[in-house]
Amino acid sequence: MARKEVNRGEDSRDSDISNHDVLSQFSKEDLQKAVSIINTVLRKEERPSELSVPVDIFAHKISPAEAVVKYLKENLNKTLHDISVLLNRDERGIWSSYRRATTKLSSKFSSFPSGLQIPVSLFSDRTCSILEHVVLYLKDEKQLKGSQIAKLLNKKSSTVWTVYNRAVQKRKNKGGKSKR
Repeated sequence: MARKEVNRGEDSRDSDISNHDVLSQFSKEDLQKAVSIINTVLRKEERPSELSVPVDIFAHKISPAEAVVKYLKENLNKTLHDISVLLNRDERGIWSSYRRATTKLSSKFSSFPSGLQIPVSLFSDRTCSILEHVVLYLKDEKQLKGSQIAKLLNKKSSTVWTVYNRAVQKRKNKGGKSKR
């Protein structure tokens, strides 16, 4: 049987050398930034859909933080550690919120009539409270009126107005943009 030679030698070395020549034109910092950007893009593509919570969980008689933690733990089966990473909060605080939530509301969240979802990634920004993020998202992104938001969250319209204005003020102080 005749042996077929595979030419791996010179062609692959030549391409390695030419790739090295191209890469050597950039500084180490530039290459590290490029790798970081590529990794970020790849991580975003790996996530099939962004994690979100239904807006209806905020209408119960528990705090917004307690509602988010309880929903993520009981409905999405997340660990307290995972929740603390998602929300950019201390794990001990997450544990306390979950414990308080279960004492106030022992049953699992079950019905979500509005169908509106709030991305969990919003809550990792610590400049605003969870309720402020919810109100900002519903008003700015979903274009809902204050009265509609108040009805969804089971709050007074004046409370929603105050929360929204406080959040807009915090954004201005931080240097973020608001759509007001």
